[in-house]
Amino acid sequence: MAEAKLTGGRVPAAPMKPVIDPAGWRAADMQASDRWIRQFGPTEIAEIRAAVAAVERRDMDIVDIRRKDFPLPKTAALLTDVGREVADGVGFIQLRGLPVDTMTRRQAAIAFFGIGTHFGEALSQNAAGHVLGHVKDLGLDYNDPLVRGYQTKVAMGFHTDQCDWVGLLCLNTAQSAGESRIVSAITLYNEMLARRPDLVAELTAAFY
Repeated sequence: MAEAKLTGGRVPAAPMKPVIDPAGWRAADMQASDRWIRQFGPTEIAEIRAAVAAVERRDMDIVDIRRKDFPLPKTAALLTDVGREVADGVGFIQLRGLPVDTMTRRQAAIAFFGIGTHFGEALSQNAAGHVLGHVKDLGLDYNDPLVRGYQTKVAMGFHTDQCDWVGLLCLNTAQSAGESRIVSAITLYNEMLARRPDLVAELTAAFY
């Protein structure tokens, strides 16, 4: 197996060689591990609520929130750990425990956006310039170039977005479907290298 063990590290990649990296996992690896799960505790939740309340008192527009507007000193260690796992570990994290059921929709959005400022800057998600949107079937046509897949009921295949990190916040569990899926691009590469190295050579060659 070319994939690194979950506790292993990263080995510098070489052309036409399997990539060894903790982000080179398979579904069975994740099912047998809780490395990708983190939990907000009472202290972190209280601090997030206080930060949300401060934003509400200032009546700030959500898109104007910056890291300095959403201080989380007691939560910093957890967020640093999350950042390290996403950047240098398995590549994704499920962060549990945000009490959205006791928050208004705006409070949940403030909390989600505010936490996000501790990882980077928000980018637009669609042609309208939205940086925070809802994954919901709006009855739109996926064939429309101005429509994003998350605004339709169409099942979306694996893809990448035009940003470094993607964050999702679950507000309600869907009655049916609506599952989010992820796949390791490193494992995909290694599988292609094993099965069709000619395609890897073509895809990694220089091109204009």
